Amino acid sequence: MLLIHIQENLENDILYKNFLTEKLYDDMIKKRHIKSRNACHIKRSKNMSRFSEIKRKDIKERILMEGEKLFVEKGLKGVIVEDITEKVGIGKGTFYHFYENKEHLYLELYMEAQEKVFHRADDIIRDSRKKGMKEICYDIMLKIFYGFLSYPIIGQTDAQTWNQAARKVSKDFHKVNNDADMIILQKVQEAGVLFNYPEDVVMKLMQSTCLTAMLLQKTDKDMTITKILLEAVINQIVKAEGEQK
Repeated sequence: MLLIHIQENLENDILYKNFLTEKLYDDMIKKRHIKSRNACHIKRSKNMSRFSEIKRKDIKERILMEGEKLFVEKGLKGVIVEDITEKVGIGKGTFYHFYENKEHLYLELYMEAQEKVFHRADDIIRDSRKKGMKEICYDIMLKIFYGFLSYPIIGQTDAQTWNQAARKVSKDFHKVNNDADMIILQKVQEAGVLFNYPEDVVMKLMQSTCLTAMLLQKTDKDMTITKILLEAVINQIVKAEGEQK
């Protein structure tokens, strides 16, 4: 019995030592990974500190310009970060100082174009006071859609592309995009349009309608189907004339 007890203790001791060895090894690997990651971050920061504010602004503008050209030419899937950095003449570390990944850059380009389109819609809102609510909403949505088509980065972004990009960016970015969409929705409401549903529901319906319309425009050249879709959605979400809040 004593021999068996000693053997069990010895085996347990060996197992414990093996466990400690594995744990120490795992801890060493984790520390090495963290150290390496921190070193990369410090290296990027040092690299960026070499540039003046004007130089950093110039680099970002060139990333935006070359990135947009590549995305329009090859699509989101067809572009890798190295394609962009090669065109701009910078290292990958410098790129990641500005953007989380290529999807982050793609969506920023999309939102910049979207903001310009939304500014165009302001003219319709100012001149729409004498129109009915559904007509106001239809005119604004159609104006926005035509504006989207004038920017290739938006015109090529269907629901699949948007979802692919959106999965790779932070939640903060989604909030910024939703805030931008909410601003145009609030402007429509200021023009006198009342909705049958809460703002967040209306906003998601508008976003989905625009993405669907982008997909349709590849085959719907005269926009017949797109206009029918817009009218159908607006008839559902906008209150009829004379209805109260």
